[in-house]
Amino acid sequence: MKATVEALENEKAEMVEKLSEAKQQGVKAVRCEEEEKRQDLIKEMERKRAEEREEDERRFQELIKKNVRSFRQVEARSFLPFFFCTYLSRLSKQNWES
Repeated sequence: MKATVEALENEKAEMVEKLSEAKQQGVKAVRCEEEEKRQDLIKEMERKRAEEREEDERRFQELIKKNVRSFRQVEARSFLPFFFCTYLSRLSKQNWES
């Protein structure tokens, strides 16, 4: 009977050890899976940030172009009256001098 109890105790110890190892492997597998998910999330976030930067840059360039066009239109409108007034004053001077 003593031998049977010792055999059962040894078997119990082996089962506890195997269970502990299985638990450690399970924890390790879960940690690896979580790390993989974390890395995937980081990659996705970086990809989205890059897309947002590209979109922001595109919008910024469009605004620059729009502002340049507006400035040129204002500049052209301002230049024409100035040019016309200058031309008229020169023409008037020439008429008075003649």
